[in-house]
Amino acid sequence: MHLMTVTAAGGYTKKSWKTCNIKEKILEKEKTVRFDKYTSQAMKGIAIVMMLFHHQYLSRKRFEGFTVSFAPFADDTMIYMCSVFKICVPIYAFISGYGLYLSYRKKRSAPVRWTAGRLVKTMSGFWIIWILSAAIFQGMFGYVSKVYFSGGSRIEGLAAMGLDFLGLHSLFGTVTMNGTWWYMSAAVIFVILVPLVMKNEDCLPMILALVVAVPHMLSLKKPMYILLFLYFLWECVQQSMSWLTGGCRCGTGDRRRS
Repeated sequence: MHLMTVTAAGGYTKKSWKTCNIKEKILEKEKTVRFDKYTSQAMKGIAIVMMLFHHQYLSRKRFEGFTVSFAPFADDTMIYMCSVFKICVPIYAFISGYGLYLSYRKKRSAPVRWTAGRLVKTMSGFWIIWILSAAIFQGMFGYVSKVYFSGGSRIEGLAAMGLDFLGLHSLFGTVTMNGTWWYMSAAVIFVILVPLVMKNEDCLPMILALVVAVPHMLSLKKPMYILLFLYFLWECVQQSMSWLTGGCRCGTGDRRRS
């Protein structure tokens, strides 16, 4: 089957439906902006490279005694760039949060079941690294004993070790074998909060606004923060009343769940 089209000269040309459908699909694909798994993995790779540079070359002391060439950049330029590379943390956090959001929205399983499965999936790789690190450094330097059992009772040491193994040392302020493992506490919090936030998905913009504004509102050092506090307090009261009746009021209108 063919499709008749008019040319610029007024004539007609024949095009198959198949050709037209292919072109339409290509145009539609070009218009679609995708942030798929491949793109997120690529961004994670870039963030990891930035993290390595940030930790290794943030100051001269970190590579003092080694011959390091940053050509064609000067040393001061590279050190400044490495300080900027700290942006790798919010990049990685954004990608992780976005992935958790899509995962929960796609599966729509029971919150407790999804949270437990996601925590195991997220922490399993870390647990392997933790066990290997503890075994190697304890065997070579007695490092585990020094970290967990040198400043308190045996019970406190075991508790600190358990919290470190679960990735929660930063959340509870206990000792750790590696200070850079603080991010695991954030990862655990991300996973736990996703079902709670998604329960009120329609009000997500309002929730995010509160998360950003609350630290400033609590200071109450400026009149503007007091006004913001009163405004958000009023919005929260209205939303709570709406949730009790089965809907969610976000900003200006009511949204009812279908």
